[in-house]
Amino acid sequence: MSQPWIFSSLKSALTLSLIATSGLFGACEKLPNIAINVSPPSSENNVLPVGEENPNPATLSAAAPSQNRGQAPSALSSASSPTTINQELQRLKSRPCEERPERNIGAVLYSLCMDTTVGGRTRILSASSSVPGETGATYWFRDDGEFYAFEQILPEGTTFFILLDDQETILELNPQGQVDSIRDRSEWQDLMEHSREAIAMIQQELGVGAVRAAGSPPVGSLLVAGQGGDFNHRTLTLTVPQSDTSSSIRGGAARWYDLHLATMVALTADYYCNHQSTRGVYFNYRADGGDVFMGQVFISCPEARSIMDRFGREEEAWVTLDRPDVDGDSIHYEIPNFTDTKAREFQRTIVRQLTPDCIESGGKQFCPGDRY
Repeated sequence: MSQPWIFSSLKSALTLSLIATSGLFGACEKLPNIAINVSPPSSENNVLPVGEENPNPATLSAAAPSQNRGQAPSALSSASSPTTINQELQRLKSRPCEERPERNIGAVLYSLCMDTTVGGRTRILSASSSVPGETGATYWFRDDGEFYAFEQILPEGTTFFILLDDQETILELNPQGQVDSIRDRSEWQDLMEHSREAIAMIQQELGVGAVRAAGSPPVGSLLVAGQGGDFNHRTLTLTVPQSDTSSSIRGGAARWYDLHLATMVALTADYYCNHQSTRGVYFNYRADGGDVFMGQVFISCPEARSIMDRFGREEEAWVTLDRPDVDGDSIHYEIPNFTDTKAREFQRTIVRQLTPDCIESGGKQFCPGDRY
């Protein structure tokens, strides 16, 4: 059974850390959410990015990497060993930062440690806010991008709160090197939400966008086909660079496939459905620089507007226009801010709703997963 004093210690840690990142040192704007990867229950792990009908393991598998959702008592005992925790923390701290933005604002030093060496994507390894020599908080991520621990720094010592994957167990490593186990789903969620808000604040203060992958570079290129005799529908080709659309954008639950589909929805709702005669848009979706056909997705105008109203317009993204006669032309639009919770809801509903189809082209049939 969890001890009341442990809960009190945790709540004090959250309070002190929030003070270090917000109100005590100046007024702050409303905090945006960011994507911190918390593995979904196993029942949510089987969403395929091109629908369940046409999986191609080489290019289209969207099932999230298998995660250890619960831990047997022996595994928990091993994970809760002070030696094991200390070894892992030292390893995480020794990772090199390919990019380290820092900034002093008043008495507070904000800092990020980021890695840019994996597939051209930027991952946060750690984020911190501190009053040097006094108090501070650091948020640690594992190599796979999942949130690992919240570090509370006080003059009397440092305490770590490690969040296990079962979404209810917190291990507290105190300054004396002792480990206590807290098993409470509400406390776990409070600490995760606190960490999400604090990291978003640090990103905001450092001018680092929550969805850098969507903001720069462009999501992809867009080729607009002529309408011919069909003035009620547009046909577009969205070409993206990713060869594995099932991989995470930044270590969170949101995948490249989700971002690409959200791009199609946003362009339909807010750009191509502005004309009264337009009923919807056909997207020919191509990955791996155009070499892999991901399917044709049809999105009606009412459907697109409903999805955007439901999931929000919170992050700016852009695509380049594939127009030989115009150099550097582009379209900017807004997509949802894919927190883990919102990304999983998008996968459960919209990804299953907007399934891609095969097409006939040049006398041949192309289906999701086919190479040109």
